[in-house]
Amino acid sequence: MKFWFLLIVSHFSYSQIVFRIENKNPEIRFESFVISGVEMHKNNLNKSIGEIFNADGKKVPVVLEKPIPEAISKYYTKYNGVAEHKKKILIKIKHLELNEKRNTNAIEGKILYEMEAWHISENDTSRLCRATNKGQYSRNLGSKNIDNVQNQVKTALDGGLIYLVNYVKNYGSQLEVFATDSEVKILPFFSKNSADTVYYQQRKVSWNDFRGPIRDKSGYGAAIFTSFGYDSKIYIENHKIIVEIRPSVFTDKNMSWAKPEIKNEKGLRHEQLHFDISYLNALLFLQKIKTLKADTRDDLISMIKYEYLEFYRNTHNMQEKYDTESDHSLNAIQQKQWELKVSNQIKAIDLGMIFN
Repeated sequence: MKFWFLLIVSHFSYSQIVFRIENKNPEIRFESFVISGVEMHKNNLNKSIGEIFNADGKKVPVVLEKPIPEAISKYYTKYNGVAEHKKKILIKIKHLELNEKRNTNAIEGKILYEMEAWHISENDTSRLCRATNKGQYSRNLGSKNIDNVQNQVKTALDGGLIYLVNYVKNYGSQLEVFATDSEVKILPFFSKNSADTVYYQQRKVSWNDFRGPIRDKSGYGAAIFTSFGYDSKIYIENHKIIVEIRPSVFTDKNMSWAKPEIKNEKGLRHEQLHFDISYLNALLFLQKIKTLKADTRDDLISMIKYEYLEFYRNTHNMQEKYDTESDHSLNAIQQKQWELKVSNQIKAIDLGMIFN
């Protein structure tokens, strides 16, 4: 990484040399953000940025026309356009140091510049990038050569800004800070052959899927363990926060059980509808989260988790209500009404809207 320096000297004397940072670099342009300010690391709060030899050969401090953060902020903010709807970037100067040593034939100088760019918002502060540069030069004594040192310093500050501009240009489409939209993508239901699990998309349940230990003391003839869940992947692409959701609806064979006396067609239809109810609520959950929008990854994930818990509770309540009203399949009229209701609700959901 190469940095360019260019400072304009106000004056130099035996006591100190003052650099003024004034003229903008025409190569530096940015539109998607504004520089909101500059901070200095607490360990680098000296007024001087270093020491160099003046025209008389004496080593004196170099200072900016204002305190370092104020002077650099005044310069950097010259590049800002209209601030409305732009991201605010805070520059943190980790290190800015200029020093020289004198050899027999020349003066050898070194410049060290480190900066960090931070995105500032109402709810969060996050680091975008960090730039480090080390420069070396040789010169002779004289005021004109001091002018060249000034140019080196300004070039370093310009280099930090150029690095930030290029970083945003190259990576901004993948950065949450510069995301302008969000999307929840629903992938097809997860399904695979498993010795212990039946996935809804595979088939209906059979009594062979009820392998768990029978609870003899239970007043029920059978119990099916069925649920729904999801895996997620989140990333940023083309200025959009994207969450991919891979849903699953399943029943656990080893937690589902049935007494021999209820293993008939009527009983199996009752258990299958429990499976159907989980599928219905999974679709309702997916239908809901498909429309979610957020400004950050954390917010979007939190919203999805909240909706999942809500629909998980709704599923449990619906399962309880189904068992109560159908009297665990003994009430044939209610059993038939529940089968019709759940079937119609599933058919009413636009799968094309969810899985597009």
